[in-house]
Amino acid sequence: MRILCVHGAAINGEVFESKTEKVRSLLPAEYQYDWPDGDYEATPIKALSDTYPGPYLSHIEGVTTLGMEKSIERLEAFIEEDGPYDGVMAICEGAMLASALLFKRQIEDPAAPLPFRFAIFIAGFPPFTWSENIGQNVFDQLISDDPIDLDKDNFEQQEKSECKPNVERIKSLARSMYRDLGPELDRWVKALQDIGTNPDKAHLKPHVLLPQLHSDRLDLPTAHIWGRGDVLVKHSELLLRLCNPDLALSHVHEGGHDVPQSWRDNEIFGDLLNRFRVSHINNTNYSMTSPSAPSLTFQPLHPTFGAECQGVDFSRPLSRLTIDGIRQGMAKYGVLVFRRTELDDERHQQFARCFGEPDVSAIEISTVTDDEGQPYRLAPFNELVDVSNVDQRGQLDPRDSLKSQLYKANNIFHVDCSYNPRRAGYSILRAHQLPPKGTGGGTAFADTRTAYEHLDDETKREIHDYGAWHSVLHSRRLGAPELELLQAFKIEDFPRSLHRLVQLHEPSGRMNLYVAAHIYRFEGLTEKKSKPVIERLLRHASQDKYVMTVQWEDNGDVVMWDNTCVMHRACGGSYEGKHVRDMRRATVYDSSSTAWGLNEEAARQSKL
Repeated sequence: MRILCVHGAAINGEVFESKTEKVRSLLPAEYQYDWPDGDYEATPIKALSDTYPGPYLSHIEGVTTLGMEKSIERLEAFIEEDGPYDGVMAICEGAMLASALLFKRQIEDPAAPLPFRFAIFIAGFPPFTWSENIGQNVFDQLISDDPIDLDKDNFEQQEKSECKPNVERIKSLARSMYRDLGPELDRWVKALQDIGTNPDKAHLKPHVLLPQLHSDRLDLPTAHIWGRGDVLVKHSELLLRLCNPDLALSHVHEGGHDVPQSWRDNEIFGDLLNRFRVSHINNTNYSMTSPSAPSLTFQPLHPTFGAECQGVDFSRPLSRLTIDGIRQGMAKYGVLVFRRTELDDERHQQFARCFGEPDVSAIEISTVTDDEGQPYRLAPFNELVDVSNVDQRGQLDPRDSLKSQLYKANNIFHVDCSYNPRRAGYSILRAHQLPPKGTGGGTAFADTRTAYEHLDDETKREIHDYGAWHSVLHSRRLGAPELELLQAFKIEDFPRSLHRLVQLHEPSGRMNLYVAAHIYRFEGLTEKKSKPVIERLLRHASQDKYVMTVQWEDNGDVVMWDNTCVMHRACGGSYEGKHVRDMRRATVYDSSSTAWGLNEEAARQSKL
């Protein structure tokens, strides 16, 4: 378990580490903590400078929209370089910055995972925002006689009056704030002096998210700790109200604007954190518990990958907690099975959108038909790929039809849509109508992360820098070599792309062998010289010890896999040519840093 710890104004990471020693002694020993220092020098209050040596630092340059945008970007850069983290623990200014980052991510991309799975806010206050279009304008409030009053009616009244900044008033205000909040606020206020009279800087005016005026809530487990004697009690309560009430816990300790210091308060603090503890992803079963939140369990299906996931309520929109839990399960297992979901086409599409942008490129193959002019069978659900053995009328497709011939390639281990410049991420396959039990129709998966780890060192060195060309025409030829139509085309006539053969699987931090039936040659090598290496790697990665087969049990079963760390193939069976197997798949684009491989983002995709 890794926790990012963000200190407050005019202290540093070492001081924050010292102040939290008691509560950390009550948490599991395997927890790891990072304590980054702020980038800006700051002036501490006397009580702090008399107790702790410097440096005295801040993570925030100022509370203008531009200042917040830069501060959030710096925190994101640190997370990108030193993360990932399971959670964040932040105090005062750090809590404000961490909550601002979380809200920014949640507002800008609701479907994307948050950078943390839980947050601990100590003596926090509502986040200043990064945009004049988000939050409440608090410029007038900051230069008023009562800068820490966050009453909704006062704000709305001040919005109606013109801003008339007064430098002396600001200086007086800074002196009064210094007494309780420290000289760091003096720097914030001074930075606002010329904003009110300069129309070119109006967009920089500080904005704050307030629960009275902002309906969105942070949708992750949070713990809120503040002192009974804190002059900013009201602000901590407002931050609490900005979080999902079903996932938020709080405790008021006997101190002030600080970390609780009594053992009694720290025992309550530690117990509170353990109530929504998220078990580390390397545990056998990943589980998450929180008040009124769903609990996900993962039952492994194979020694190295694959699991059956339970605890998802598909009858209602998924919470961010559930989405993040599924993502974490995918990071570990690569393949997740959900039984009897009762999803229909519309909710299938909605479920897929929770995990990224729809990739509909494969629909062109699923609409190939010997009977031109028929509409797409699954319309209007055009984000679902028809991978069934029926034609556009819903009738059993003849085994010698063009579509059936093209689909023979699905029986070879492959990954979805790797032949596109931007590759596929997750695929989500749903059983709409299964053939009779005992007639086959399972789906096999191969663990390419473990397969890479088991390669000998010489092979790893040999292939480390290979770029692999993927082609949809190549795999279709492998599946149906007798189909003369495919032999008439050139590789360049169909979608193809270049991706690294060996690459980091970012969600898990493991290296992966990105191999598939679509690969026809390596960059810099001819097809003839590439072929034996490709075949050797495919044989290696598809050995029985790396393979798991999922048997479909009921209509509504769903299997979700990550194309960036597993291969898959259809297993066939005696149902072929006799019984309907109606399967529907949603696929979303990969969003990792290697999603575009070695291709230009604007690369043009040929059409089948």
